[in-house]
Amino acid sequence: MAADGQQGIEALEKHTYDLVLMYMQMPVMNGVTATMAIRANPRFDAMPIIAMTANVLAEERQRCMDAGMNDFVSKPILPDLLNDVLSRHLKPKPGTSLLAPRAAIKASHPVVESEKIDEPAGSAPAIDVALGLRYSRATELKFHEALARADYEVAQRMMHSIRGMAGTVGAVALANAAEAIESHFRKAGGQPSTELIECFKHALDAVLSHIEAGIFPSQESAAKSD
Repeated sequence: MAADGQQGIEALEKHTYDLVLMYMQMPVMNGVTATMAIRANPRFDAMPIIAMTANVLAEERQRCMDAGMNDFVSKPILPDLLNDVLSRHLKPKPGTSLLAPRAAIKASHPVVESEKIDEPAGSAPAIDVALGLRYSRATELKFHEALARADYEVAQRMMHSIRGMAGTVGAVALANAAEAIESHFRKAGGQPSTELIECFKHALDAVLSHIEAGIFPSQESAAKSD
């Protein structure tokens, strides 16, 4: 896995791959620019390149095709749909899937435990809720810091990532708010309006408050449940 488009191109030069999954929003070199650079090399004329993005607008799909991509996978990414797309461009052996079974993935990529944090009552043992809440607030702070220094490229990538993650967990209002800011950066550029920022903050606060209310119930609610 490459951290940005430039690293992806360098990996292609050094190794042999059957297909490229191209993330659209990347630092250094984005997906469209990276794809055009790959297609400029005749060696990769037949290499399938699949776009992966939360943006499902027709104009975004056309940008992918114009750059030389072969197909499109929208986020949140569902394994069955991803397998269908891969099957259109790669031929698996009879009776097999192009996606590795979850057990095989778990065995080959063991989870490294992070610093232990006391889990609140009712939390799922596989989810570090306290860490997730802290990360979410830190991400909001970094977004505002990016706006303060007019680093709109970074701010747009953050909104793109939040949009995808929110859509994955069904936080529709948050996904829509992030999409509105991302669309602003893509079309108009510059500082988003106060209305857009407040809408995003309200949606994020609502999601995090809902999580906190379920994981950290108030004493009154806890007493009633007893």
